[in-house]
Amino acid sequence: MSAAQEHNLRQYVDLYKAKSKLAVLERPNRPKVTDILPFFPPGRNPATQTASTQSADTQGTATPSTSAIGGAVPTFKDLNESERAQLHLETQVYLQDFRTYEEQSRAMGRLITRIIETTYPDNMHYAMNKDSVYDMLVSLKNRFAASDYARKQDYTME
Repeated sequence: MSAAQEHNLRQYVDLYKAKSKLAVLERPNRPKVTDILPFFPPGRNPATQTASTQSADTQGTATPSTSAIGGAVPTFKDLNESERAQLHLETQVYLQDFRTYEEQSRAMGRLITRIIETTYPDNMHYAMNKDSVYDMLVSLKNRFAASDYARKQDYTME
């Protein structure tokens, strides 16, 4: 089993795909209240029930708790029980995705180390100063993979 397969990294470093078609290892986004309740449904907006909703910060100055478009921004206390359960579930999914992301990030670092360790020092310039593992592998492949001419020579010599 290759190092990329062991940690499910093949989708990020597959040499048989164009770089533009590769998946990108991205950090997952933590769910927020606005993901569950992006706006207040009619009749549930506290900003329409009072003239202006304001909260005092630590200096004693008042700041409105409204969004840039004029509506109130929902907070955790504005969620009902089922919406809170949904947010909790999405947070659990996020935590699992984040653990997977961290594991794959560490594995990607170990893969870079493995490539550097197994590259002969005279050929190190093919792997160094590359932006990604994919670029390192493509550079090494372009240098050391047999060309069509070399394959034809091997075939005619047999």
